[in-house]
Amino acid sequence: MVAFYKKFRKGKKAKKMVKAKVPRMSFAKRVNQIIARNVENKFTSNSSYQAPIHNITTTGTPPNLTANHTFFNWTAGQVIFDISQGVNVQERIGNTIKIKKWIIKGLIQPANNGLLNTQMGYVDLYFGKLQQNIQAVPNTLNSFYQNGATDVTPTGNGQEQLFRLNRDVYKVYYHRRFKLGVNTNDPTTGGNINTQFVNPQANDYKTSATFGFDVCKYICKNKVLRYDELQTTPQDADVMNLTMWAVFHPTIGNVTIPTTATTASSIYEINACSFAEFEDA
Repeated sequence: MVAFYKKFRKGKKAKKMVKAKVPRMSFAKRVNQIIARNVENKFTSNSSYQAPIHNITTTGTPPNLTANHTFFNWTAGQVIFDISQGVNVQERIGNTIKIKKWIIKGLIQPANNGLLNTQMGYVDLYFGKLQQNIQAVPNTLNSFYQNGATDVTPTGNGQEQLFRLNRDVYKVYYHRRFKLGVNTNDPTTGGNINTQFVNPQANDYKTSATFGFDVCKYICKNKVLRYDELQTTPQDADVMNLTMWAVFHPTIGNVTIPTTATTASSIYEINACSFAEFEDA
């Protein structure tokens, strides 16, 4: 009898403990869940941008030439979150929206022109911002690398692939490397620009590549953007200054500098597209 009573009390206590662990949902939380399930999210218009990965402009008279380097650089948030106030599709009702998804997709592809030594190599794609976050990432990528304690601005030098990123200046959320190349007998010069795409590459180099990622996996998930009444630009530095950029380094050697006063580009360019899903908050 005593053993039965102890067993009964033990079972009753266990049931009580299990019951106590069941969380109770507040009335306000239930209401919010119901509202969230019935909210119809909207999509922004697509925004596209296409540009070479590496540009070089040389000025002056040989041999006294100055080379200026610029790189693919896109602040997609400055365009896709340009949202008017209204009740129509792709408009906002109030002064705030909540970001649910922010998709960036792209194609890295050969262009019809190209610098020497830019047809086989590595494209590094980045998404991030400057640590100070008072402006977007510049297309010159000033001080992007570090060699010891020395800041290095990229020029297409092969050694730059081995340098550390300057994380005192740059905050990187996403990075991906692509190995690209075209059919050629000489990876240093690239051969004839008119015949280089006739045959497929005989190794693991690709003539083009695609990419895509959701920014909200790294930053801005459920972020509320505020607008000043009828203004279409959000009052938020994170979104306005977030930048996607890319650099190119050849498989062998360095990017060749033109020997005349001219403007030339790497053979690869990026054709990118971005859109976002948002909720009127």
